[in-house]
Amino acid sequence: MAVTYTSALVDQVWAYAIADDIANFNRFTLGKPEHINFDHNIDFGDYSGAWAANQPDNSVAHDFCLMTYPKSTVTDVDFQRQHYEFSLYACRLLSDTYVKSYQIHHNFAGLDFKLWKMLMAMHSCDNKVLDTSFHRDLGLFNDKLMVVRCDVMWEMNSICEVEVVNPPNNETNMVVCVDRTGTYVYPANEWFPPTDQELIMFNP
Repeated sequence: MAVTYTSALVDQVWAYAIADDIANFNRFTLGKPEHINFDHNIDFGDYSGAWAANQPDNSVAHDFCLMTYPKSTVTDVDFQRQHYEFSLYACRLLSDTYVKSYQIHHNFAGLDFKLWKMLMAMHSCDNKVLDTSFHRDLGLFNDKLMVVRCDVMWEMNSICEVEVVNPPNNETNMVVCVDRTGTYVYPANEWFPPTDQELIMFNP
């Protein structure tokens, strides 16, 4: 049986946020959104290649990610089942010379791309993304940032061991996950993270 504490939750999200093969944010922090106003030394990274060949380029770290303090709802005390709710703020510095050279929707696409990469990394048999929504705005906070906020409900680590079983008739278009809480069937294209190109196609 897995017991998930806040430290494990934040450490996992942090790892996805700064991993160079996932979101590749230049900086990550846990706090309240208004704390962004208090920090005037945020390093947003290198935007020189953030948009290349008519698509987002995530090969060099850039942008800032803030995770809000998480709320959790206990749904099963005996098995320590809880759902976490928090927001991820993906922030881009509008005053950067390179950012100014890209169109607004291109910059939004770059932030969308990073958050989608994180969501796909977070979603598996034992870590289920249950619900999420995206909100976009610009000119926020003291530094005049472009922001994409992703509100997430995440069940991190199921209450007991998770088994991935073979689908009926060895179907290749689904993955079946089983734990004490039930059986979950995922389409294969949701279970296996899409390529960068596929993400770009669905989020122009």
